[in-house]
Amino acid sequence: MPISRKPNDYHSVQKALKILLSFIPHNNEMGTSEISARLGLHKSTVSRLLNVLTSYGFLQHDAKSRKFRLGISAAKISTAIKQSLSEHLIGIAQPHIDDLRNEIRETVALEVWVGNCTIMAYRAEVLRLRRVYLLRLGDRVDVHVSAGARVILAFFAPHVVDSVLQGPFERYTENTIADPNILKEQIRKARDEGFAISKGERHPDSNIIAVPIFDYEKKPVAAISLFTTTEGLPKLLEADIVSKLNKTAALISAKLLYSEEH
Repeated sequence: MPISRKPNDYHSVQKALKILLSFIPHNNEMGTSEISARLGLHKSTVSRLLNVLTSYGFLQHDAKSRKFRLGISAAKISTAIKQSLSEHLIGIAQPHIDDLRNEIRETVALEVWVGNCTIMAYRAEVLRLRRVYLLRLGDRVDVHVSAGARVILAFFAPHVVDSVLQGPFERYTENTIADPNILKEQIRKARDEGFAISKGERHPDSNIIAVPIFDYEKKPVAAISLFTTTEGLPKLLEADIVSKLNKTAALISAKLLYSEEH
């Protein structure tokens, strides 16, 4: 038999959630009066709900300052979300990448950032007479020959970029970029444009267009990479393929709880 609840129960839950959300994004310490004024709630109501939230570990109370901040239960929820999204990234991305492959009839892959490079985590191929060169699933993709790695790195802090681009870099083809300064320029360009292109840098006739995927911490964690031939690249760019890649990346990012709101 369903448990009947009074309307006030739901109102209390809403108020408690508003209190928790008031600590986002910086988790600054706040006292009862400050929270009451900020949310327009009666001080006695705030005091009661603060006690409940503290008893369940969602808030912690500093006896000296008599103020509150987010507690261990809130931290555990954050950790659980991060762990779950990390473990299920491929499963989250796979149907969207398959849909994009079916729409554009080109090979599309998911590159996931690990350490200072990407890993080929998933790919949806198309059958064609002339196959595009592809790495195997699980293979490492070095940043100097990977459009996916470069477009991810483009959204990291400059000191991270400098650390990754130490070199030396192996030359695979005459198009391989082995100069860290040129790579930095490519990365700056990728950040400005929101996508990166690799032209025959790992294999002479393998061209890649890549866009980034972001998680709920607004961090770049992966990239959607489209593999095509030298002849196919100009046609795809002319057809504004980047907008289709970005649309798919946005769908995946949304499922990773990414939001452009600050």
